[in-house]
Amino acid sequence: MRKKKFRLLSWLVTVVMLLGLMTDMSIVLASGEESMMQTIAQAKAGTNGQEFTVQGTVTLVDGRNVYIQDDTGGIDIFFNSSKQSVIAMGDIIKATGKRAEYKGLIELAETDSYEKLGTSALPFTKVTIADLITDYTSGTKFYQSQRVLIEGAILGEINN
Repeated sequence: MRKKKFRLLSWLVTVVMLLGLMTDMSIVLASGEESMMQTIAQAKAGTNGQEFTVQGTVTLVDGRNVYIQDDTGGIDIFFNSSKQSVIAMGDIIKATGKRAEYKGLIELAETDSYEKLGTSALPFTKVTIADLITDYTSGTKFYQSQRVLIEGAILGEINN
């Protein structure tokens, strides 16, 4: 019965976080261990070496790199091993890792495990090309690791 209660609590926390009703919370597990959950934006704004626990919807799996997104941003989760081979796009996962940057990519590294909390439709953030250019030139990296839908783009003729 404890597992069912914990799964229900975990599901409820996922829904509340995805709706943006809570951004930073502490969960006390049945074992008495405390787990602090942060938003992806908080993890991206942190300092290298700082540990974060985040959850989000998987938007891309690329080898040991798993990209997740919540309402506040997107981030790469870099796994130490290939255990994440069962993670699929649309999975909602919770993972803990240390903030790092690899060639300009903000990630949570030194991640050994994750918890699958459910599944969801793939999220996207609506942006314009101007938004992306401003983000890139300013160095804010807000859209880095996010799945985006570019609005107002006009594609011209393709020359072969």
